[in-house]
Amino acid sequence: MRKFLAVLVSAFVLPALLAAQQHVVSPGELRSDVQAAGAARQRNAEKVRSFLKSGTAQEALSKARLNAGKIDTAIASLSDEELASLAAKSEKIQNDFAAGRLTNSQVTYIILGTILIVVVAILA
Repeated sequence: MRKFLAVLVSAFVLPALLAAQQHVVSPGELRSDVQAAGAARQRNAEKVRSFLKSGTAQEALSKARLNAGKIDTAIASLSDEELASLAAKSEKIQNDFAAGRLTNSQVTYIILGTILIVVVAILA
C-alpha cells in the first residue's frame, strides 16, 4: 500500500507542485520590459522638454511668467500615459508648425494649454 501511495504522489502531486513553481514571465523578460518602459518614458519626457525649449515655447513661458524648472519638475511627475499623450501632441504641434499649418500665435496658445495641462496634472 505504501508503494501505491508513493506512486500516486509521484505521478500526480509532484508534477503539480513543479508546475506551480514555474513562472509565467521569466525574470529576464520582466527586466527587459521594465527597461523598455523606462526608455520609452525617457524618450517621451525628452520630446516634451524639447518642445518646451523651442523659441515659441520659451516666449509663451515668459509671457505666462512660468519657471521652466517647475515645468520640468511637473513633467517628471506625470504618469506614463499622460507623458506619452503629451509627447505625441508636442511632436504633432512641432510638425504642424514646421509645415506651416500653424501660426506662431496658435502655437503660443497651444503651448500655454499644454503647460496648463501639466500643472493641473500635478495638482490633481
